[in-house]
Order: sequence, then C-alpha cells, then structure tokens
Amino acid sequence: MSADERFDRIDESIGRLATQIAELRNDSARLTRYVLELREEAIQRFELIDQRLNVLSSTVVSLDARFPPLAKAILDFGTLAGR
Repeated sequence: MSADERFDRIDESIGRLATQIAELRNDSARLTRYVLELREEAIQRFELIDQRLNVLSSTVVSLDARFPPLAKAILDFGTLAGR
C-alpha cells in the first residue's frame, strides 16, 4: 500500500467523522430547543395553576368572612372528597 492510499483512507475517515460530528451537533441543538420549549410550557402552566389557586383561596377567604358555616362545610367536603 502506497503512502497516497494510506492518506486517502485517513482522509475518508476524517470526512466520516466530520459528518458524524455535524449530525451530533444538529441532534444536540434540536434537543436543546425541545428542552427550552418544555421549560417555557411548564412555566406557563405553573403560572396558570398559581393564578387559579389565588382565585380559589380568595374565594374561600371571602366565603369564610361572610358565611363561616358554609366555608367550613366546603372545606369538610373537600377533605371527604380527597379520601
């Protein structure tokens, strides 16, 4: 085997490795975008849940101030339903 043939094989190997590295970079970039989108979606959903909990807690406080027996009944029902 001549030196040129050896260098040709090395060049081919380097070319294949470069292609594989480029594919890995693309895969990594896609995965990074997916994780960032998932993070944003989770943040938005948790904010929505937090807003709903704020509304519910203010409603219970309002009911408790106006109708203490009704508020106690709602909380007792929540306890029973949770079981």
